[in-house]
Amino acid sequence: VISIVFESLPIDYIHYYNDKIPATITPTLNRLLMSYPHLDNYFSANMPTRKGLNAMINSSLQFTPEFTSRYRQDNLFSLLQQNGYEGYLLRGVSKFYVNERITLPKAFRMQHFISKEELDKKYDGASGWGYKNDIVYQEGINILKKHRNEKVFLMMKTIDLHQPGARSGFREDELPDEVAKQDSLLQAVYWADYQLGLLLKTLNDEQLFDDKTLIVITSDHNPHPGFGFKKYALKENYMRLARIPLIFISKDQDALSSIQSGAYASQLDFAPTLLHLTGITAPPYFMGQSLLINNTENLAIGRHGKTFFIHSPDGSRLIDLSQGTTNVSAVNKWMSNYQSVAYQYEKTDGIKITGQ
Repeated sequence: VISIVFESLPIDYIHYYNDKIPATITPTLNRLLMSYPHLDNYFSANMPTRKGLNAMINSSLQFTPEFTSRYRQDNLFSLLQQNGYEGYLLRGVSKFYVNERITLPKAFRMQHFISKEELDKKYDGASGWGYKNDIVYQEGINILKKHRNEKVFLMMKTIDLHQPGARSGFREDELPDEVAKQDSLLQAVYWADYQLGLLLKTLNDEQLFDDKTLIVITSDHNPHPGFGFKKYALKENYMRLARIPLIFISKDQDALSSIQSGAYASQLDFAPTLLHLTGITAPPYFMGQSLLINNTENLAIGRHGKTFFIHSPDGSRLIDLSQGTTNVSAVNKWMSNYQSVAYQYEKTDGIKITGQ
């Protein structure tokens, strides 16, 4: 299972969704969207990156590393690892950013956490933000080769679209003429799309993409409003939690046949869906649901700061979590519904309880 998590990539930057983007900027993503199951109404559930990843891995809106570490509630990484997968979180930025060398292993419980510090021992050329997509993908290929005949869950988190411009990996004379005419944002999007195409080609060439391989392409969150986003946004009103891509690539299309492109979902549904596809039962405390289940509620749920979001075919609803209403109380209780056995035991002063 290979998860490619782009930095700050909304559907707004992809020609398939947005005619403002020339087709030459995102040929790889266009082709994938036309060829494989995907969701058109898949929303970010929180931001910044660590909170978006938390929604994906823990199926939770609360990013609480100390709490999660103490009570050891299972998540996407731990459940896959318990079922024989080797778990990797690979990215090009430093693990010392906001002390993520401590918080992310506590929150996500992956067996291997590879960041800039580990990549520095093997590669050169890191920028101020860390290593570009091409180096992250190269290391990802090395990991997959190492586990060629084994079960592995590799999540590759990129950085190149964080504040696009200076981090486009091409020299000016390397850009196609039609791309060289575009602004720095679109050139950075082209770089990200181009490197994705190279990665997929390498996976094929190295025989790392077979009928037992699942590739999932998505993003960590919607971009911040600056850095050219508003120029290409599909809507005039900026939304913190907005639509991001979700594409499933597999040679076994039957396993993905129940995915409905028009369904509404959010990053909370990522972990339950991947577990379903790997034959593992998701725990009942996950906030999201598998996209493969026909009775899944057609909702995209998220939270940013003091605002709770609900997106559906009927529109969007925002709930102010700072208000002392019954609705707010119910939402806060639901978001804090932590069901670790150890936590339940402690809450009852050591009196063992059974059931839900």
